[in-house]
Amino acid sequence: SNADETRVIKIDPKTMTIVKEGPIISVAHSNDLTYDSKRNKLVVPWCSVDSFKVSFIDPETLKVTSSSSISGTAAGIFALAYNEAENNYIAAESSYAKNGCGMYELNDRLRFVERYDGLSLGYTAQGIFCDSKYIYYTLSPNSSVDGLKKQNIVNVFDWDGSYVCTLTIDLPYEIEHIFWYDNSFWAGFNSKGAAEL
Repeated sequence: SNADETRVIKIDPKTMTIVKEGPIISVAHSNDLTYDSKRNKLVVPWCSVDSFKVSFIDPETLKVTSSSSISGTAAGIFALAYNEAENNYIAAESSYAKNGCGMYELNDRLRFVERYDGLSLGYTAQGIFCDSKYIYYTLSPNSSVDGLKKQNIVNVFDWDGSYVCTLTIDLPYEIEHIFWYDNSFWAGFNSKGAAEL
């Protein structure tokens, strides 16, 4: 459907100007993506329609080059982050309403390795990011107070799945994802613009 059509757009975070617009592609809901430096591909989980499916996108042309499926997991995924140091992935489990905000560690072939608890605490799971030391799981509040959303949070875990800390983001918008750029964390929200954290 038209609601599931997506376009990848490159933006220069320093000027917030569009550098390149890709063609319309069919990758379902796709509210998160990651860069796999081994494959030199952007990897996009479909999130809805087929939560076990991911597509690989050429970072230059912004076109889909192939698709694949994750395997060995009890549920699908809706967010994905590549860990360059270990050549593996961390994914946000798609059945978080039933199972809490779970996370799947996947190998380089998108095969299940381990499941971790992401600590839901009444929040809606959103995007996921990682580096060689930590996993950063973004969550938005399920409820509102006086018409405004409560704080968004980022739960931080080590690669054993052990909880490290919770970071709060005092903005009233629904957080979607975070990423590291130019020595800063950046967050995308379901609103116009982005914020440097």
